[in-house]
Amino acid sequence: ENAGSKALKDPVIACDLRAASGTKVGQVRQVLYEVVPAKGVKRFRELNMGLTGSDQVKSFACSVEGGRSATAD
Repeated sequence: ENAGSKALKDPVIACDLRAASGTKVGQVRQVLYEVVPAKGVKRFRELNMGLTGSDQVKSFACSVEGGRSATAD
């Protein structure tokens, strides 16, 4: 979701990886080469974040960490 007044391009998606105990065991990040419109929502049903690196990962939570204004070069 982009609550801002300008379109967001190339958002960085970050996912915290957690063990069964709730302890954070890692993080994966990926740039999503898309544009999210101002005050808009864009859903992605499939996004490959690569290997998680551990059999202990039981859950994850993802969020948008950043991006650039779609009008900037």
